[in-house]
Amino acid sequence: SIRSQFSGAITAMQEHPNFDDFDRLNFIRLHLEPLYGQILYLHQDLGIETVYQVTSVTQALEYQSPSMFSAKTFNDHYYAGIGTPVEKPAAIELGQMLFFDPLLSNNNQRACASCHQPEKAFTDGLPKSLAMDHVGYVGRNAPTLINSVLAGQYFYDLRSDRLESQAEHVIFNAQEFNSSYYDILDKLNQSMQYRELFREAFGVQPGILEVARALAAYVRSLKSFNSPVDRYIRGEQATLAPDIQRGFNLFTGKALCATCHFAPTFSGLVPASFTENESEVIGVPLDPKAKNLQIDPDLGRFDNHRARDRAEHLRYSFKTPTLRNVALTAPYMHNGAYHTLEEVVDFYNKGGGTGLGLAVPNQTLPFDNLNLKPQEIKDLVRFMEALTDTSGLTSKPLKLPNFQAKPAWNQRVVGGVY
Repeated sequence: SIRSQFSGAITAMQEHPNFDDFDRLNFIRLHLEPLYGQILYLHQDLGIETVYQVTSVTQALEYQSPSMFSAKTFNDHYYAGIGTPVEKPAAIELGQMLFFDPLLSNNNQRACASCHQPEKAFTDGLPKSLAMDHVGYVGRNAPTLINSVLAGQYFYDLRSDRLESQAEHVIFNAQEFNSSYYDILDKLNQSMQYRELFREAFGVQPGILEVARALAAYVRSLKSFNSPVDRYIRGEQATLAPDIQRGFNLFTGKALCATCHFAPTFSGLVPASFTENESEVIGVPLDPKAKNLQIDPDLGRFDNHRARDRAEHLRYSFKTPTLRNVALTAPYMHNGAYHTLEEVVDFYNKGGGTGLGLAVPNQTLPFDNLNLKPQEIKDLVRFMEALTDTSGLTSKPLKLPNFQAKPAWNQRVVGGVY
């Protein structure tokens, strides 16, 4: 069976050597995806030792997964940086409670869900999120949290190496929660319900480590690999609209999107080890509709306060985000400059910032025109829309834990006021 699959794959490539016309989607579906599973089954049947028998080091890829396009393809514990133990379901439930509880903020009105709303694929629909007490806006657009665990580094500027340390950047930020772990713990320990939830999840009273672990456990649970594209590739769905198929092949071919947004995460997580997350310099303008275009002054990775990233080629460099659920996460780019996917594709089609006439000396995006036709742009957008899947991820707590001695706190809003 495997010999036949390899022969069929080689024949398909020999018979279709043209770069633009090669049907990458069905090559993956009919040849690579079956081979991925069959080689695993052969390995198991022959009794050959697996990676788990020769090392205790946590792996990025889950070797037991028979599919390249599955929620089980990646080991989320590797990316969370917590090793192999699996958290109890109670830890995920506690993390969800904390995620939607505005008590984590200084004014008891803002929650993680304020800027990461489930119905918008955990974004907020704004170019840049509202700041604390409605005083302006934070520096960047709120990215989706779905599949966000599948990254080597976090935030647009890649300043955090671990999912569990990500929360502190929000908690301490004066524009976001303007709080501290000690203030949060003082609040949580005043609730008998919260103390019971922490004991159930971790066997201890609320602590700094446990708050971070619970939030990370919840965010890790937000994985999405069941879009129409995934089901088609896995052979669980018999058909996929022709324009979506053309869009996939453009995305991975002529349009060059997949040179930065790698399958199967469609993010900057680099194959084949999937241990490094790329950032790119693309030259996003401050206001695309301005008469005199200017590059957005945000320096990105260059200014993330990590000495090793203070390199000139990283000036204006930003993390390559996942495009899964991108149809739900407008507006786009780190500054929310583009409001539709068509506008984003047009930006790339023109060659990014350099193609628009901006001075972007270290642009990593090809700056020549891609010469995409109007129908090809439509096909690309249709493909990206078909990467949508938020099933089972959008539930919210019906109510939050009570505080007997603080009745006013019991009126707080699930998910925050703003």
